[in-house]
Amino acid sequence: MQDKSSFSNTTIQISSELKDFINLLVVDVMLKNEEFNETKKKWLKKFSETEGISFDDLERNLNDFFELLSDYQKTKSEAFKRMLKLQAKQCYLTDHTFEMLISKQQAEETISIEPVIKDFSIIYDESAKFATLKWNVENASDLFLEELPNLNLIGVGSLKFSDATGNKEFTLTAINSNNGVEKKTQRKAQLIVNKEKLMNK
Repeated sequence: MQDKSSFSNTTIQISSELKDFINLLVVDVMLKNEEFNETKKKWLKKFSETEGISFDDLERNLNDFFELLSDYQKTKSEAFKRMLKLQAKQCYLTDHTFEMLISKQQAEETISIEPVIKDFSIIYDESAKFATLKWNVENASDLFLEELPNLNLIGVGSLKFSDATGNKEFTLTAINSNNGVEKKTQRKAQLIVNKEKLMNK
């Protein structure tokens, strides 16, 4: 059966070495924010002409792909994505590179919400040598109390302090991360020493 895809008869076969070079170049430009500068173009021209590929056509196709990828973010339409994928084939990009570029672009749009620490208190019981922690935190995926182990998000926890004093301050750090985007909020609380024994209450 004859292949009737839109690019099968127009895309010239190239070596795997040139294809790898082009894919790495595109990743450097789009994911590492490097410039498509004269040095990159010089090497691309050298490699492409060695294999009988028109450098001018390849450069134009790459510039069109860079522009289309930026425009895709404004629409997010599946039709635009299909057109973008066809353009990627004209640039000899692999499916893996294409999906990596699309996923990165989508991840950059995700913004983590800054966590809010409304309340944070520590009450220390001298008789039992432990402290009860209470906190009211919103939009947090992780909580850290200085060098102590990662806390859970249930709102109350008990931790043991062997040498706690009433003057000691602790810092609660709330972190909210989403697709590599991280927001952090910190709040200090002073240890409150409870001098009354729990058994007498």
